[in-house]
Amino acid sequence: AFNLFDWLETRGIDAVRYFLLREMVTGQDSEFSLENFENRYNNELANDWGNLISRTFNMVQRYCDGIVPTVDAQATELKSIWESTHQSICKHFDGFQFAQGLEELFKFIRELNKFIEVKAPWKLAKQTDEASLAELKSTLACLIEGIRLSVQWLQIVLPESSEKIMSALGIDPKPDFTWKVQHLAGTKITEKLLLFPKIVHSA
Repeated sequence: AFNLFDWLETRGIDAVRYFLLREMVTGQDSEFSLENFENRYNNELANDWGNLISRTFNMVQRYCDGIVPTVDAQATELKSIWESTHQSICKHFDGFQFAQGLEELFKFIRELNKFIEVKAPWKLAKQTDEASLAELKSTLACLIEGIRLSVQWLQIVLPESSEKIMSALGIDPKPDFTWKVQHLAGTKITEKLLLFPKIVHSA
């Protein structure tokens, strides 16, 4: 039989809070199902957000000795996307439209994941020329900055897991939503985080 309290303990309050705000539109009737929860959890928390954190932290560890690199150049396209995203999130959250605000935020998070695939840091790391090394460092610095900005919004919905990320990055608890690619330059990342293990069912 389904036990609500056992389920909450297994999946975590953060994930359940996220689902409720992400799935249910304020002021409207909504339906809850375990299938919908698990789809949101796996697709957004485990794949989109959790994998972004894990991959980025691992690459900073592997290619930069765990230190967020100092860079001269940056991905201006990501900065532009963030500035538009931030304005949209503010508008939705101010109007208590949390589902729409989170949708906008996760569009940006998916852009960060896409950025990893396009830049392919694992390929850049195999090159020996200075241009490839500079692009590798810029890529990782931009990913860390994108994570810093995203987690400051997500801490409203995912306080426990966000605290782990902010602690690992040494993020100032005072919110700063301005894109600054050098914001965390020189920060030592000491933790590898697996925040939302994917839900897998045995056959």
